[in-house]
Amino acid sequence: MNPGLYIVKMKLNNIDLNYINHRMEMYDIKYQEIYDEIKDHMVSAVETARAGGDERNVVYVFDELMEAHFPGFWAFQNISKEYEMAYRAKLRRTLWSNFGSYLSWQVIGLVILLVIIGFYLPNNKVTYRTISVFMMILMVVVAVGTQFYAWWQGRKIRLDKGKQSMVKNHVARYGAFLILIVNLLLNCMGFFGREYNIHWLNPRYFHPVFWILLLSFFILYSLSSTRLCRQELKLG
Repeated sequence: MNPGLYIVKMKLNNIDLNYINHRMEMYDIKYQEIYDEIKDHMVSAVETARAGGDERNVVYVFDELMEAHFPGFWAFQNISKEYEMAYRAKLRRTLWSNFGSYLSWQVIGLVILLVIIGFYLPNNKVTYRTISVFMMILMVVVAVGTQFYAWWQGRKIRLDKGKQSMVKNHVARYGAFLILIVNLLLNCMGFFGREYNIHWLNPRYFHPVFWILLLSFFILYSLSSTRLCRQELKLG
């Protein structure tokens, strides 16, 4: 290969690095991941300039490169928005890809079998109430366990003062989705069902098949979400 195709870089001294760190701290970049990428980019740009023979004070080199690479007052805000939107789209694709990988024909067959069994359970309020309480407890355990796992693993991300982690925040939101569903069932639908005596809105009188399908979704989503957490946090 032609050696001229390679970009030569030069390691920076402590003065240059300290100045770059100091200047980067002045910019309002919310997420640690975006901050690290922009800082690495600027360090690389200054290294390339130094290797090209630019021996001026790092103040002038940094200012010129910053203006050339990130022009405009809103440059970092726009980059952050674009980066975050792209990351959200990536998470959605990965999550539902995980969900599809768990939704095998064996799992579908098991769910169908449980649904059939659900239709043959005794059709009375006592049975419905007992199954509803049992299923709701299971779903709460799954939802809280999923959220706790995301929070626990997210503690491993190290942050600079005043920074947030985009990975931790967004992965934790997927973990909290199941808790949101539980709250909607108990505090929204359940409230109207109890307040206005509407049995079909009251979770305690839901048909067992509904609970079987919902619990199946909870388990598959929980597996997909915890797997997403491991993927994003690079866990084994």
